[in-house]
Amino acid sequence: MDISDQVAIHEAMEQQTISIAKAGIHTTLNARASILAAANPIGGRYNPKATLRANLNFSAPIMSRFDLFFVIRDEPNETVDRNLADHIVNVHMNRDEAVQPELSTEQLQRYIRFARTFRPVFTDEAKALLVEKYKELRSNDSQGGNGRSSYRITVRQLESLVRLSEAVAKANCVEEIVPRFVQEAYDLLRQSIVTVEKDDVEVDDDEELANAAGHDEDHEMGDGERDREGDSPMREDVEEQPAPSRTRTKITFDKYMKILNLVVRRVNEDESTSGEGVEEEDLIVWYLEQIESELDNEEDLQRERSLAVKVLKRMVKVCTSIQLCLVDLHD
Repeated sequence: MDISDQVAIHEAMEQQTISIAKAGIHTTLNARASILAAANPIGGRYNPKATLRANLNFSAPIMSRFDLFFVIRDEPNETVDRNLADHIVNVHMNRDEAVQPELSTEQLQRYIRFARTFRPVFTDEAKALLVEKYKELRSNDSQGGNGRSSYRITVRQLESLVRLSEAVAKANCVEEIVPRFVQEAYDLLRQSIVTVEKDDVEVDDDEELANAAGHDEDHEMGDGERDREGDSPMREDVEEQPAPSRTRTKITFDKYMKILNLVVRRVNEDESTSGEGVEEEDLIVWYLEQIESELDNEEDLQRERSLAVKVLKRMVKVCTSIQLCLVDLHD
């Protein structure tokens, strides 16, 4: 899409008007219409490691004016490919008889005309839920939860939630917008916020791995020395086995950000209320309490505790590195 066309469509999408100034005529026309746009990614293939904006080369202002985004990726799947091929071949063989929809075109058109006659309004419960969902989107955006998404969460997304809630109510042919309609609109918006796929995060401390490897070597050397001293017979016919390499602990980026956001939130709350920090053990216990419903047994508890400790150490290490870099830049 040309840049000039992108700029020209801004007013129509936001104000639902088009201003015309030609041949001495200055007027404003209404432009009440929905826009359904389709685009191919740059290079013909979608790159999940890049943002949606980078894949489409669209400006941020025009992207923020769309309510929903959906990325359709053509991933190889034997079942899907077989069903799709069968359907296309059947259409070529049997023409219109191959497709037998539950509703005819005339019935669908009558339903849409009837649904558009409704003018639904929000109930008090739906209004309160809408405000809470918008605050949740903004909170996640400010804490980095959606920082990798296609756009920032602004008031335009609030207006999108309002329009989507009204659309769901119209689709149900009712005059009131109830909380479940707002929840459905929120789910649609959340699904359409396209995020960037990130590699797994290593949370192991290099010093711990080095110490563990050194402990294993010392243990093996101790056995060899006892053999040489005669505590146990030497077995020359047994080849030395290499020490098993320790596997690094990796977690998904979303899991890492979840722990990080919870910890940062608790630290900020403590600093704002008491002006002091929080002890590591208290912080870990508090985190485990927050995810208590997700833990099924003692093994899950110990695993989450270990992950929390490793994430905290990684956070401290990263913060220390940033401080050292700032000191070097200042010097």
